Amino acid sequence: MDFTREGSPWPFCCAMYGATMLSAVTQYIASTDGKDVYLNFFYPAKAELALDGGLVKLDLETQYPADGKLLVTVGPAQALFALKVRVPEWSKIVSVAVDGQKVADPEIQAGYLVLERLWTAGAKVAIELAMPLRTEKRTQFIGDDSQTDY
Repeated sequence: MDFTREGSPWPFCCAMYGATMLSAVTQYIASTDGKDVYLNFFYPAKAELALDGGLVKLDLETQYPADGKLLVTVGPAQALFALKVRVPEWSKIVSVAVDGQKVADPEIQAGYLVLERLWTAGAKVAIELAMPLRTEKRTQFIGDDSQTDY
């Protein structure tokens, strides 16, 4: 959204958009452009995605943000695609393994871990992300301005 409500620094209009967006988040946990699969949010989920080469199912198991461990099971059949897992800007990859085999130099492109291969049914991808303690800089939107409308 590229507008600001008159008299408010917040970049949205009405409170109802928060609830609307929360209900829409689940469709972005896993997504596809028809060629690759993107894992964007870390929440226990099952997804079915239609790729150019057929249907791909993902099962994500995680306790995120309690820890940075992700376990993705790929199914149901063989498919060639890149699994792209978002790596938060403030984090880094601790380890990656596919079917128990460690990935030595994980490839990162535009903020995503990229695992491209011919996936087989039941393939398991184990990823661990660093979960460092961090702080956010105060801004006019986060407690730094007496005029902020909250």
